[in-house]
Amino acid sequence: MIENYDDLNREETIAAVEGFDGQRLRAFIAYERAHKDRTTVIEPLERELVRVRPTDGRQYVAGLWFDDLTEPLPARRSRRVEEAIAAGALKEV
Repeated sequence: MIENYDDLNREETIAAVEGFDGQRLRAFIAYERAHKDRTTVIEPLERELVRVRPTDGRQYVAGLWFDDLTEPLPARRSRRVEEAIAAGALKEV
């Protein structure tokens, strides 16, 4: 997927995917999860997906891709989300 992926550190990996479109970035995030699974790489790239418009019309929200935002689906929740809900900063709907 990326040349010399196994040899790249966090900064080099993030720089290597700069300019990827939404579909390619989403595929790389899945690849990273399956191989090195570095949260320090995955989280910033997931935030980048919010700014990237996918070519297939789907929308990216809270770490998941949705075809229809009215459709209820389970969401992956991080420790920060759980803490924000407990503190009242986020509301679970």
